[in-house]
Amino acid sequence: MPYLSKLHINTDKKHPFPFDVPAVKYAKNIDLSNPITFLVGENGTGKSTLLETLACRLQLPHIDGSSYSKNSFDVAKTLLPYLELSWNMERSVGFFFMVKILETT
Repeated sequence: MPYLSKLHINTDKKHPFPFDVPAVKYAKNIDLSNPITFLVGENGTGKSTLLETLACRLQLPHIDGSSYSKNSFDVAKTLLPYLELSWNMERSVGFFFMVKILETT
């Protein structure tokens, strides 16, 4: 059973970045109740930003040992006050590991 049941960015802001990227703008009541959730979209649509905000909120350790005090998570920290999570159960210990699959032509 997944720990999270729903993710929601509670804001009507449309500008500036990151509020204008699709994954943030349309992150309204995203159902996470399935065992696996895929985020799919073009480059620059905010998939990584959304995942980094979630990892930052959960304070998950990075697989590379880095911390959330790095500048690379400034955008995620901007979204934290607007992130709402619904839980199925309290989370267990985990870590943040993101894989980007690049399409080759």
